[in-house]
Amino acid sequence: MKEQRLDEAVNAYRHRTATLSRAAEIAGLPVWDFLARMESESLDLHYGIEDFDADLAALESVRPAQR
Repeated sequence: MKEQRLDEAVNAYRHRTATLSRAAEIAGLPVWDFLARMESESLDLHYGIEDFDADLAALESVRPAQR
């Protein structure tokens, strides 16, 4: 089951249908662990401003902004 989730996450990231953080979530891994696996999965890091904005929005939805 774990390998299937990782395969799904790798494919989603490879085809740019998932951001880095979303792919890590699909795989059930912390982002740093997913990053560590990228070389063995022959993945290139593609992380632009749109990805950053999506990750920021995801973080803000989980934790309200502190003032």
